[in-house]
This record gives sequence, structure tokens and C-alpha cells, in this order.
Amino acid sequence: MMARCHPLLDPDRRFILVTNNHRASIAAAGLNTRQQVGQPSQVVLAGGTRVRQVLEDHVLRQGLVGAPPRAGWHFLPMPGTTLRIRSGEGSAKHLADIGHLHPERVSDDADGFAHYRLHL
Repeated sequence: MMARCHPLLDPDRRFILVTNNHRASIAAAGLNTRQQVGQPSQVVLAGGTRVRQVLEDHVLRQGLVGAPPRAGWHFLPMPGTTLRIRSGEGSAKHLADIGHLHPERVSDDADGFAHYRLHL
């Protein structure tokens, strides 16, 4: 398998390409993967199950799939600066995740939301 003239995969490793039935039927009609990966294509799962359902079932069986999530953003340090956030029910269980911001519970509102002050 190639992208922009560069191999995406090690030819000695196996992989499964997930696609919809329309694209799979085009491949079965003659667009063989033999040139790209050195072996003919093979249908692993057929039967009308939607790709989304297959993936959902796999995740439910396996639990965590892939690498654990990581923070994609952060606040730059701003000494002396705080902000106030409104957070949903159950947020107290996750305060350790933002411990570096020294969260302080300020109040709860009538809708059941907790208000926290974060130190940047």
C-alpha cells in the first residue's frame, strides 16, 4: 500500500483494511491488492454487518483499544491568574487529572453543577 509514492506498510506484516461493501465489491471485481502488498486480497468478514457495529463490538470486547488518551491542549502558566468553570455531576472523581491547576470547589448551583476555580 502506497501514499505519495512511499510505502505505508512493511510488506512482511499483515493488516486488515476495513471498507464498506461498495468499495469491497469494486476490489472483488478486479482491483486486486497483489501489486501493493504482495498477496491477493481476502475478505475477512462478510455478511452485511456494518463497519461501525464491527468496531463497536470489538471495543466492547477488548476494552481500551490503542494508546491511552492524552491531553491535546494545555494552559500556559500564568502566575496569579485563575479561571472559574462550571462542571457536571461526578466531576469531583476526575480532579486528579487537573491537579496541576489546583482546582478549588467554589460553589454548587441550583442545576446541580459544581463551580471550580483553576489556578493557571
